[in-house]
Amino acid sequence: MMIITRQKVFLIVVQRGKSAVSIVVTHTKIVVDGSMTA
Repeated sequence: MMIITRQKVFLIVVQRGKSAVSIVVTHTKIVVDGSMTA
């Protein structure tokens, strides 16, 4: 049971991590575009 629980938690963390990374990447692109324009 513990192994299954850990796998579920790991998957959730990975999914959240991916969305967090995409948000950071998008934010970074916006900042870079802003400084390039300025």
